[in-house]
Amino acid sequence: MNETPWTPGPWVARPRHANMIDVTHNVKTPGAITHALCRVQARASWVEEATANARLIAAAPEMAEALECLAAMAAHFPTVKTYGNRPRSGAIYSVSDMHLGEAAITVEDLHRAAALLSRIRGDVA
Repeated sequence: MNETPWTPGPWVARPRHANMIDVTHNVKTPGAITHALCRVQARASWVEEATANARLIAAAPEMAEALECLAAMAAHFPTVKTYGNRPRSGAIYSVSDMHLGEAAITVEDLHRAAALLSRIRGDVA
């Protein structure tokens, strides 16, 4: 994995108070008062949603890592010109199962992952 501008994972969502969740990491920074990356706080009636948001934030480093794999694949499937026999759109891999149904990865999925990773890295607004 490439160097990233954010604090390396893993990050963890930890309850702090009844309506407050800290997203923390295990990186020990000299002189740091806390290892909390952010705090999600909500009214008592929104704690379940706030907890889900904190878990989503805590999963960010692992999601970015998964996006890197998909973004690397996107370079092999250009959308503006034909590259060998590779499709410019549509499914590049699909599976079907009697119990699970059908699923596919498309060229568009790969490029969406690459665009999201660029946004996360700050390359585009």
